[in-house]
Amino acid sequence: MQVNKNASPEIVEKAYKTLAKKYHPDLQAPENKYKSEEILKEINEAYEVLSDPQKRHEFDESLIENTISQEEQPRQVYHNQNTYDYEQELQNTQDIKYKRTFEDYLHSAISLGITILILMLLWQIPSVRNFFIKMYHENPIIKSLVDIFLRMFHF
Repeated sequence: MQVNKNASPEIVEKAYKTLAKKYHPDLQAPENKYKSEEILKEINEAYEVLSDPQKRHEFDESLIENTISQEEQPRQVYHNQNTYDYEQELQNTQDIKYKRTFEDYLHSAISLGITILILMLLWQIPSVRNFFIKMYHENPIIKSLVDIFLRMFHF
């Protein structure tokens, strides 16, 4: 559950609730349900050990017998025997977050087309057209941007 060895029962319970909610199978995509069930089983086992003072003491004793010395591993984190690689899971979710699908590009293209259509319709209103023409002549930044745009499209 990735809590400190000296974590209080309240911290252990909070970590358990957070991880249980995050990896609950009902909240996952269908392709990730089996993996999340396995993770949730590990979380439940860890919470069962850490929430019971007797089991926690026995687990601590087994850790002392089986761990590397503190000099070799100064940042020993309190883990279940079957640790789950949360950093890898985080990286996988971040990779998925930034992958764009065809639908994303289609939505962007449709939005751009609608925006251009609205601007073309607004240009037909004389007061709007006069406002933009006035801004073009009075504001050097807008004039530069419009000139760049017109050069890009060979107008």
